[in-house]
Amino acid sequence: MKSLQDGNWVWEKGYIQKVIKDLDINKIIIVTAYFSNYGLEIIKELKVKNNLQKDNIILYLSVEFNMNNPSILLEELLKIANVYIVHKEKLHAKVFMF
Repeated sequence: MKSLQDGNWVWEKGYIQKVIKDLDINKIIIVTAYFSNYGLEIIKELKVKNNLQKDNIILYLSVEFNMNNPSILLEELLKIANVYIVHKEKLHAKVFMF
């Protein structure tokens, strides 16, 4: 990530892939307001690389997690992960735990 002069951080595309590429991952939990095909592809790669079972991949998504084809994305996610739609709490930032 890049630091601005005032100490705030700027998200750099591809940063998460750099961070996790060499990690041995045994569980993924993601809590996020928005989720895309980009995230799906990362999870698919991690699942294969680390031989993860569906029960070891958990996502908590907001009701508005995707505006472009949410049903297709959800169907794909449900094949590889346990997915929960959070409707009572407002989700903002992403939280990744490996």
